[in-house]
Amino acid sequence: MAACSWWDEAFGDLESDASVAGHVAANDNLIVFRSFGKFFGLAGLRLGFVVASRTIEDLFRDWLGPWSVSGPALAISAKLMEGDTLGIKVGIAERKAALDAVLLGAGLDVVGGTGLFHARRTRTGLRSSRGALRGSYPDAKVRLRSALAAYRIVTERAGRPSSRRGFEPDGCVVSAEILLILVMALLLDRVLGDPDWLWSRLTHPVVFFGKAVEFVDEALNRGEFTKAWLKFRGVVGILVLLAGATALGVVLARLFDVLGALGSLLEVVTVAVFLAQKSLADHVSRVAAGLRRDGLAGGREAVSMIVGRDPSTLDEPAVCRAAIESLAENFSDGVVAPAFWYAVAGLPGLLAYKMLNTADSMIGHKSPKYLHFGWASARLDDLANLPAARLSALLIAAGAYFRRGAEAAKTAIEVARRDHGLHRSPNSGWPEAAMAGATGVQLAGPRIYGGVKVDEPMMNDAGRAVAAIEDIEAAVTVFYAACSVMTFAFAAAALPLLLF
Repeated sequence: MAACSWWDEAFGDLESDASVAGHVAANDNLIVFRSFGKFFGLAGLRLGFVVASRTIEDLFRDWLGPWSVSGPALAISAKLMEGDTLGIKVGIAERKAALDAVLLGAGLDVVGGTGLFHARRTRTGLRSSRGALRGSYPDAKVRLRSALAAYRIVTERAGRPSSRRGFEPDGCVVSAEILLILVMALLLDRVLGDPDWLWSRLTHPVVFFGKAVEFVDEALNRGEFTKAWLKFRGVVGILVLLAGATALGVVLARLFDVLGALGSLLEVVTVAVFLAQKSLADHVSRVAAGLRRDGLAGGREAVSMIVGRDPSTLDEPAVCRAAIESLAENFSDGVVAPAFWYAVAGLPGLLAYKMLNTADSMIGHKSPKYLHFGWASARLDDLANLPAARLSALLIAAGAYFRRGAEAAKTAIEVARRDHGLHRSPNSGWPEAAMAGATGVQLAGPRIYGGVKVDEPMMNDAGRAVAAIEDIEAAVTVFYAACSVMTFAFAAAALPLLLF
């Protein structure tokens, strides 16, 4: 019998006409191991089925006996594990010898790795796929490049283009598929935003998150307790909420994964729902439109939809400042942070972040009721927004460069570095100070929330003290340019993952 190449599950593809698996039925030299390990969710155990010629299938059946519809991979796992379902990765190197003996005894070479088998060189001359197991090997990127190269070789020999649909590079922090979905979601959100015709008929997912926060609040934040006990209850509450959001993200990710191209489309829509580019710009632009159309009263009414401060205390320059500050802060919270956490952790990361951000907005403030119960939510939200806040300042500077010139970009960076600490929030000061520098106006300063005056110094004290309608419009153009830079950056980051 000819030498056999065993290719691992990295070559699985849900589009059968472009998959290696569709071209090996009559090939005695190739076995393709298709994995559904991510769907079934047992870390380290790769379930699935083998696609091979009838001769090789018979070889497996002789060794394993009949197998169920779940395929020989599960049977091989059970055979090698000898009933050990908990220590999945323990002793694999020794147990794999049993299958090696069967294949080698039939004159086959074992090439590739699936978590059960280690790579060997093959006599056919093809490069071996080492596998790229999630977090299992320090050289995962090298293994991934080898797998991609081998994938291209095999698909080219089969006369098909090398498709990577459904391929997720295990061992990498982010994947090309995740980044491409994110880019498409950003573009979709940029064009459609949150259309009123849709959300007037459907309930927005964030509303359900809010109901979950209300439920936890009512269940745990009642009665007379000590400060420490209230903090503990708040910790338990937010952990329960985050666990639920993460679990929902895992379920959706696995569902979309098995739905192929339709699943990718649904994931694009899901991610877009949790972004706020167009809706944020629209709300802020309405403040400028309200001031132009109805004067101060129109501006106050429009700005009351996006800020928490008392609009009746705001004159026209203060209304303009409030709109610009809200645009900058929510660029970080509503655009950059969701995109960042989706890129890093997929749907589980995105939904967990949105749940945390929703909880912080509802129970993370320092009112008597939530000072201690909401402490954990507020601190975790500060931590989760730490990278996005810094990135948003850089993106605002980049947007200023393309819309207002190099000097505006330089000023945005300088003011962000110097004045971010003047804000009461450890994160909001970064994008707000950057936007102050980009637009050339002073932001922050004294303001009133719920009848309580917050006395803070002005950021960008060298800027213009009186903000105008034109400054709101300038901030929106910088905002859109910053969103474009971010989208381009994610697209550029996906390119090397696709090519190498």
